[in-house]
Amino acid sequence: MTCAKCNHGFCWRCLKPWKPTHKDYYNCSAMVSKAARQEKKFQDYNERCTFHHQAKDFAMNLENKVSSVNEALPMKTLTFVIDASKTLAQARKVLAYSCVYSYYNQETEKMEVMEQQTEALDLHTNALQILLEETLLQSSDLASCVRLLKAPSLNTGLELHRRIHERLLAILQHSTQDFRVGFQSNTSDTSQSNVSNNTDSNNKSKASESGESDNNNAGGGEGGGEEGAEDDEYDEEYVPEWHEDYDEDDIDEDDFFSDDDESENLERDFSPFD
Repeated sequence: MTCAKCNHGFCWRCLKPWKPTHKDYYNCSAMVSKAARQEKKFQDYNERCTFHHQAKDFAMNLENKVSSVNEALPMKTLTFVIDASKTLAQARKVLAYSCVYSYYNQETEKMEVMEQQTEALDLHTNALQILLEETLLQSSDLASCVRLLKAPSLNTGLELHRRIHERLLAILQHSTQDFRVGFQSNTSDTSQSNVSNNTDSNNKSKASESGESDNNNAGGGEGGGEEGAEDDEYDEEYVPEWHEDYDEDDIDEDDFFSDDDESENLERDFSPFD
């Protein structure tokens, strides 16, 4: 590039002097920083978004002007102009926000499909706007321009109107599907985090309960020492002496009638069989 005032030659990419480092007119060896590329990308998308918002005003103003006409107009032509103006405004709005969507989206595969749809929509939208400008804005009398709208222009406008609606539906379906996938992934992540949080809280509550029970057991250990000893004594099964098993050899029949077993009420020589 050459300055018109001082004839200073500089590179349009790195803005440094052309001589002596630059030789090729289409390539610059200077490294462009990532921030500079992001700034250039933002400027491009911002200009496109601003252009579509400004172009939307044309369609809205045209609809208001046609709706405010008090003269009798052909119903078919009037309906087409109003519908075309609404569709044109909607297409401009979608194109403006598609610039924002494309700027922040990082998935190249999905953006290829999105860019194809937006390019086709932009092409048909510009064609419809040019058609309306050439047929309706040639004179200040808008009512006469609507009456003089020819059949070929009307048919072309209807075809463009149909194609714009097809592109709008395709873009809406693509963006809605992309948003639904992202929403489901976020929902699943949120549910998993909620489950993990509930599990952690349950574990903490169980740990606190076990800690309280341990403290209670430790606190009652001294007072309940005697009770614990008595419980140990009762744990062993008590067997009376008369339930103990005896061997037949150990039993002596004479022991039952031993002379040592004397009774105060009975005489020694007493016999019940006398």
